[in-house]
Amino acid sequence: MHIHFVLVEPAVPENVGAAARALKTMGFDSLWLVNTRAHLDPKAGYVAHASKEILEQARTFDSFSGMLDELDFSIATSAKSRHVRQEYYMAGELPQVLNAKAGMIDQVGVIFGREEYGLKNGELERCDIISRLPMHTSYPSLNLAQTVMVYSYLLASGDPSSGAQAADYNRAQLKALKSKVEQILPLIDLPETTNIYNRILERLMHATTDDVHLLHTICNEVLKKLPKE
Repeated sequence: MHIHFVLVEPAVPENVGAAARALKTMGFDSLWLVNTRAHLDPKAGYVAHASKEILEQARTFDSFSGMLDELDFSIATSAKSRHVRQEYYMAGELPQVLNAKAGMIDQVGVIFGREEYGLKNGELERCDIISRLPMHTSYPSLNLAQTVMVYSYLLASGDPSSGAQAADYNRAQLKALKSKVEQILPLIDLPETTNIYNRILERLMHATTDDVHLLHTICNEVLKKLPKE
């Protein structure tokens, strides 16, 4: 499993450099950046210190959508609970979540929002799950680089691993299942514009390998019963 730390439109070069330094300290080396060139600022390199190679090798994306297309599983981070999802995972729960899905996903993104206001509601809705850090006070909050450090520390304690061949098979099974569900829901009067459509897809990403196999069987039977166009 490959874990990528994604910074969406960071504005402060020093934060990007400090994030790179935090990742190297915790044993990670993959930094993705969306719609920014802050990592090219000399200030970022100065703060990164002995982690400049992470900045130099950082992968950049022009859009949030383009970045999501490269992931099997996306974890949005939010400083506070918002009414865009029914469930939130505390940061400390993520190693267990990823270990449970180790045979089903490979490319994982932990996504951090802008310094000023974080991720937009629409961006949070498009991610598979949302995570937050428990804090005793609402202000002052952690800054971007500090948050990256905490998440990378917690994720470094996990050991999500599996055989490559099994992982490829299970990722394909999950992707195929999602495609079937997206096909079925509009046919039973649950179009993409309904809240339950998004809720069902959200829950789908929590399925275990055994769940996926069972849901494939159910979807296949449903598709047989639905009228052909």
